[in-house]
Amino acid sequence: MSSYKRATLEEEEGSDTPAEAAASPDRVEVGFRKGGVDILGRWTQLEVLLSVMLLAALLALFACLVVLGLGFSSDSGRGLCLSEACVTVASQIVEAMDRSADPCQDFYQFACGGWMRKNPLPDGRSRWSTFNSIWEQNQALLKHLLENGTFNGTSEAERKTQSYYLSCLNTQRIEELGSQPLIDLIAKIGGWNMTGPWDKDNFMEVLKMVSGPYRAQPFFSVGVSTDPKNSNSNVIQVDQSGLFLPSRDYYLNKTANEKVRLPAGPGSVARYGLPVVRWSPVTRLMTRSACALQVLAAYLDYMVELGTLLGGEKSATQLQMQQILEFETALANITVPQDQRRDEEKIYHKVTIAELQLLAPAVDWLDFLTFSLAPLDLNDTEPVVLYAREYLQQVSELINKTDRRYLLPVLEGSGPLTQTTHFHSTAPEHLLNNYMMWTLVQKGVATLDQRFENAQDKLLESLYGTKKSCTPRWQTCIGNTDDTLGFALGALFVKATFDKQSKEIVSPCVYLMSWLVQEVPPGQLQLSSHQAEEMINEIRSAFKYSLDRLSWMDDETRQAAKDKVVDGVSGLPTTFRHVEPPDELSSWRHDVLKVLVVFLSWQADAIYDMIGFPEFILDPKELDDVYDGYEVSDDGFFQNMLNFYNFSARVMADQLRKTPNKDQWSMTPPTVNAYYMPTKNGIVFPAGILQAPFYAHDHPKALNFGGIGVVMGHELTHAFDDQGREYDKEGNLRPWWQNSSVEAFRQRTECMVEQYNHYTVNGEPINGKQTLGENIADNGGLKAAYHAYQSWIQKNGEEKRLPAVNLTNDQLFFLGFAQVWCSVRTPESAHEGLVTDPHSPPKYRVIGTLANSPDFSRHFNCPKGTPMNTGKPCEVW
Repeated sequence: MSSYKRATLEEEEGSDTPAEAAASPDRVEVGFRKGGVDILGRWTQLEVLLSVMLLAALLALFACLVVLGLGFSSDSGRGLCLSEACVTVASQIVEAMDRSADPCQDFYQFACGGWMRKNPLPDGRSRWSTFNSIWEQNQALLKHLLENGTFNGTSEAERKTQSYYLSCLNTQRIEELGSQPLIDLIAKIGGWNMTGPWDKDNFMEVLKMVSGPYRAQPFFSVGVSTDPKNSNSNVIQVDQSGLFLPSRDYYLNKTANEKVRLPAGPGSVARYGLPVVRWSPVTRLMTRSACALQVLAAYLDYMVELGTLLGGEKSATQLQMQQILEFETALANITVPQDQRRDEEKIYHKVTIAELQLLAPAVDWLDFLTFSLAPLDLNDTEPVVLYAREYLQQVSELINKTDRRYLLPVLEGSGPLTQTTHFHSTAPEHLLNNYMMWTLVQKGVATLDQRFENAQDKLLESLYGTKKSCTPRWQTCIGNTDDTLGFALGALFVKATFDKQSKEIVSPCVYLMSWLVQEVPPGQLQLSSHQAEEMINEIRSAFKYSLDRLSWMDDETRQAAKDKVVDGVSGLPTTFRHVEPPDELSSWRHDVLKVLVVFLSWQADAIYDMIGFPEFILDPKELDDVYDGYEVSDDGFFQNMLNFYNFSARVMADQLRKTPNKDQWSMTPPTVNAYYMPTKNGIVFPAGILQAPFYAHDHPKALNFGGIGVVMGHELTHAFDDQGREYDKEGNLRPWWQNSSVEAFRQRTECMVEQYNHYTVNGEPINGKQTLGENIADNGGLKAAYHAYQSWIQKNGEEKRLPAVNLTNDQLFFLGFAQVWCSVRTPESAHEGLVTDPHSPPKYRVIGTLANSPDFSRHFNCPKGTPMNTGKPCEVW
């Protein structure tokens, strides 16, 4: 699928895995659908008038009480905050700082220098940051819950979660089974020439089996998701896929003469015909070409070792794995780079299956899709959205040439297949089968015994500079369980930890609604709002204010942009979006509640927000329904994995004929991240991120707005980044901007592309085009959050300052923002991030954003011409 189905705050945890394993299509997205109702009914004009008058009187009374309360407040907000929470957080902030650094020269060093000194990389980690630290705390809690001897889940889904986790921990059983489960699966599908006889010489039969029930992705990926140009329907989507390494760059960034060769004898890297590549003892830096060569050699080693562990004869395995690697290199050569896929309007192509058949005839598409989406009835008029039209045409040519000539094409340089392509001779009829089975093997090895983990360690060390085996088994198993049964695991997490104070706050309107329905039995109508939603509304207002002040946007586009932020009923707190006043209410309360909901609907926001967790996870029946049909045992880790692949395939097929669910979540509650959904025009903040340092109810508002406030602003701004701006308020991909504003927007984004292009990590430049969307969101999010904080101060007065920090609260806001991004990373992982991650490295998320902020420069008195105030800021929103 297109990479822009959601835009996340941070590179997702668990990315220290090669691409085929990490970018799995198997995760189940779930939601709880509520039915909408007409709560107004038929009212007489007199009833409406009286109800509105009563509502106005009640609101006026409440406003008077608020004003009186503020007038009687004896705390002017001056002085120092000496509460336990303030003293503790002040100590943590000071420890993280490096006061010897000049904040106008390198604010990241100023904010995070102490943190980096005190936080060397833990064993088994290629990177370490605030996000990792919080996730590890969440994991520790989940470990305690799942290993508790008195565990008694309230739902069958929760019990499945514990069984899955225990099956992953049961290394004794895993070692007893060894490689046999995967060998049996290979035999069931028809064999693999690498390890023994095979009887599936039919290309389509093998492709259907590995891609359908087992969810491998050779050549291309297939999924079902919201149609970007019709957000009220789902559609089949096909995109480029098929590479195991994290990026095409690893296959193609070689010098003209250096390719991975067959083994020539004992030794290390050099035995594959490569120069011996050594790290500098001081900096451990490598050139990009040398790094790619190192990784390719390690990858070939890994492939050969896996093949022999599964029963292959070494010399034959070496030959055939070499051929697979060269075939993947051919795929890499026609794979479109990330930074050329950012305009979804251009890459979106809707065709029928019949048209797809003409475009890419190497695959029998109707047969393939009918098998993959069984038991749905498809025909050749079924629509399919393609995100890689040219790639699919070229991969079809590659399949046909490989099959027809029984030869493997090896492409020189970069670009599409040409007549100058030359070929290595090979055992021809086996190649496509070998490659497809290899994609299946990749998905299964993570559940096998220690020998396979040891083999993977060598590759991971080359890719990321770390070893998976250094990570405690229980942490690996928590991550696997979250990927598989994340919402059931999330139910355990929420019930054990979620702070009611961060979930609930009684705003004036919600308070009034609560009072109106006080006769309702508990649980029939939940009456909580969220401090988080209150902050989102502040930031939304700040963003709207910025829209009004833009000089480069025409009035028509500006109004449509404001409608995208504020319009419709979807911005009501989740609890009240579909409220039907209960019959138990007295008639006058019933009528006033109707008017109040309608009034709030007029003021509601188009950008849909979901915070904390989906409510259905606390309902055992609803939760069980989500995972109904997924069988789990506590002593069959490999089988649990296969069952989940089968289950996720059925879930995918089930979605095609359904209307997309706006309440659907694709991140689990313990996740320390957030995301924007363009086809739903929605922002999501899981419970895992609603904790310090992002948010704490007893921390200064400066830190909360600099932490979770910037996160909220970041996700909201994604609705207007270079990709999100192409979607309208309903989540439909269409050209709704005037041409003059499009051109002005592009000029401003080009400034940001150039700015980030000049930043380097270990001498390697950031790709400003690849990271543009996230850079726009970082800059816009900071600005909106800061202005929202200023608005909060105007309403509530200045806060007390933290002791010992010696910063104003405005300065504290920027420091809090920066310290969220304190991190350390291996050089190998830093390189991988530069070629794969749409986010800039953490250091430049801080420096690049603050260098564009006049508010930052003013409060830290940074003169023009300093690195943190270049005098040439880039601003989009």
